[in-house]
Amino acid sequence: LAGRLAEAGVDRRFVHRRPLRTTLSVVSTAPDGQPQYSFYAESGADRALTAADLPAFLPEDLNAIAAGSYALG
Repeated sequence: LAGRLAEAGVDRRFVHRRPLRTTLSVVSTAPDGQPQYSFYAESGADRALTAADLPAFLPEDLNAIAAGSYALG
């Protein structure tokens, strides 16, 4: 993930790495055509983020912080 962020030109100065796995999201289709979602997040790195990990102040040039997300694609 860190490599992809770097390739995309994302500023990583506030990245906090953890020796934990990334949460896994699985989407499948039920027999009736409706999506079914499963999340495997136990001991996930995204859940290890604490208030102490957040910067005391945000630089003027910073316009977003991502603390975790689920994307389909």
